[in-house]
Amino acid sequence: MFEDDEDEQTYSKLRFRERRRSCRHRYVEQQAATEQDGVICSQRLSLVNWIVE
Repeated sequence: MFEDDEDEQTYSKLRFRERRRSCRHRYVEQQAATEQDGVICSQRLSLVNWIVE
């Protein structure tokens, strides 16, 4: 695609970061739209506490 391998790698890294950022935004939107926010937060808190222990 590119003449220089370094340019192609840089472009690939940029696209990867863009896709990762896009996925995060969709995840946040889905969580915000959930009617069971309290349940999700309590489950997440339990999971974090379990990991820390």
